[in-house]
Amino acid sequence: MLFKMIFKMVFKVFKMILELFNKIFNKLFKGLIKFLILNIMIFFKIFRLKFKIFNLVFKKFIMDLKIFIMNYLNLTKVCIGVTFFF
Repeated sequence: MLFKMIFKMVFKVFKMILELFNKIFNKLFKGLIKFLILNIMIFFKIFRLKFKIFNLVFKKFIMDLKIFIMNYLNLTKVCIGVTFFF
């Protein structure tokens, strides 16, 4: 009888400790998951922003290159015209 009561008490204490650990780990786990999701979202936002900046710079470079080529072609046309004219 005494052994049964001691066993029940130990079991209750053990169960309380397990519930406490369960609550702590749930909070930690949820916090960790939120932290990871937040980090991943921030990483993708930064990556997207860097990609947009790179895209804009690349487009600007292409536009400048196009303008340079057009000016160069116009200049060569003028030079060829002037040479043939004289």
